[in-house]
Order: sequence, then structure tokens, then C-alpha cells
Amino acid sequence: FHRANNFFHLLMIFGPAYQEATAATDLGIPLRLSSDFNQVNRRNTVAACYDKIITDLQEASRLLEPRGIVATRPDRCNTYALLSRVALYKQDYAMVKAYADSALAINNNLIDYNSLNTSSNIPFVRLNAETLFYATGVYTILAPSRCRISPELYQQYEVQDLRKQLFFRANADGTFQFKGNYSGQNGSSMFTGITTAEVLLNRAEALARQNETTLAMADLNTLLLKRFRNGSYTPIVVSNHAAALEVILRERRKELIFRGLRWYDLKRLNLSAATSTTLSRTVAGQTYSLLPNSNAYVFPIPLDVVERGGLEQNPR
Repeated sequence: FHRANNFFHLLMIFGPAYQEATAATDLGIPLRLSSDFNQVNRRNTVAACYDKIITDLQEASRLLEPRGIVATRPDRCNTYALLSRVALYKQDYAMVKAYADSALAINNNLIDYNSLNTSSNIPFVRLNAETLFYATGVYTILAPSRCRISPELYQQYEVQDLRKQLFFRANADGTFQFKGNYSGQNGSSMFTGITTAEVLLNRAEALARQNETTLAMADLNTLLLKRFRNGSYTPIVVSNHAAALEVILRERRKELIFRGLRWYDLKRLNLSAATSTTLSRTVAGQTYSLLPNSNAYVFPIPLDVVERGGLEQNPR
């Protein structure tokens, strides 16, 4: 489980988004399967990386108990959940649904946000009912004291959406900072694990992409019912899978904010013109833009790793 999880995150950072037509030739990461530091490894293809990640997780699911003692440890449920995540980035939507079904059959708990204190600076407890796998990452640049929420994103949360109060806190200058951390603390230690909400969103997107609009929206409405103030939520009804996909992707961005997934999502969604995004920032009067499918979406491999390992560098 841990090897697969780490391979996955490394691949998301140092490899391109999965494309079936080129995955067998696109360069991913070296798959080091031995602790022997004298062993020489070359970069495997993206297809080979996904195959190894998935087979590792499938083996783990056979070896683990359905639920572990604590969510910091792998178990069958969070292994299925991770498989649903990996399958989503591989664009294997039948696999997404199958493993999301399996994970949610073991644990489908959702927190009713009406039960939380919206005025609290730390509204979520660690290892809460939604946490399938608990993990954190330290990102000092994203600490609440320095990171400001995009006004465009903040305005997407409706007034009756409790996430608007539970996720954000106003600053003195009128901007907003993030406080909705499932790590149970404020600061630079951000929750990067897996929740039942993410698995529901994985399945909803997979269903929408398979033209199962009614089922997709049922999953999304199940989630949002627990996010809006009691009595205020009207289930969303759409007429086709394209409209369903649009609203599901919007809610995915809003629900999984500061989980370490947005960069990965941008990479895969940029493959389609309908869901691509150009990121722009203006600093000191100069505007900088990151275009869809730019080489900058694939991080350069550290130079010492390239030199010592004889690895091929990513194009810039």
C-alpha cells in the first residue's frame, strides 16, 4: 500500500498525465523495488507505473483486513479507496466505480456539517468519521498566515453552504484563509489523506462519464445534503451527462480544497478542451500564465538525481 501510494504521488509530480495513446512511451518514474542502493534504475513508462501501482494495491487488498485499528494504517477499505483515486487519473471509469463501490460498502460515513461549530477556528477533529486514510503534508507556503483564498473560488460557495463558514476564516484585510483542515489543526500541516467524500466524488464523476447521469447526481446530492444548512438544500437535477460532469467537477474543487489533489486534477482535465484551465497571476504589474498541457505541469527531476542515476530529464 505505502509503496503504491508513494509511487502514485511521485508519478503525478514527475510524470505527465495518463493518455492511453502515449502511456506506453511517455516517461514516468523509476520503479525501485529493492533497498539495494547500488541497483541502477531507469525511468519506466507511465503505463508500466500505473500497472505496478494498481497491482500493488490489488495485492494489498487481498492481504489486509477490511478495517484497521486506526486510519493511519492501510486496510482493505482505504486500499479500495486509493484504487478508485488511481483509476480516476488513469481514466478507467469502470475501475473507479468498482473500487469506489467496494470502499463505500465497508464505510460510507459522511459528517453532517450541521453538527459542527462554524465559528470554531478548528472545526474538524483528527481521524473523523469520513477519514478512510489519514495522512498529512507540510506546506509552509500554504500556511493560513500567508495563503489567501481566491475570491473567484470563495464566491462559488452558496450562502447556505456550511463549507463557506467551516472551511474559511476572514482576515482583517477582507481576504480569507483556509481553516477546514481534516488534520484537526491549523497551520502548515495539511490533511492529504482519503475520505468517503472523495470516493463519492470519484464515483459520481465516473458515472457521469459513463452517461449514468441519474446515479451520478444521486451520489453528488448525497454528499451535498450533508454540506448545506438543514432544510436549505434542493437536490440538483440535470438533463444530460455533460451538465452532470460540469457540476461534479465544480463540487470536487470545492470539497477537496487543500487536499493536494488540485494540481493532479488540472493535469488530467487539461487533456480535454472542455475542461482545460489557464492559470494566471499578476505580480508587480506583470501577468504570468500557465497554459494547459504546458511542460511546466511536469516538474523537473532534481539535477543530482539525474546525474547520479543517469535519468532522462523532463522537457521544459
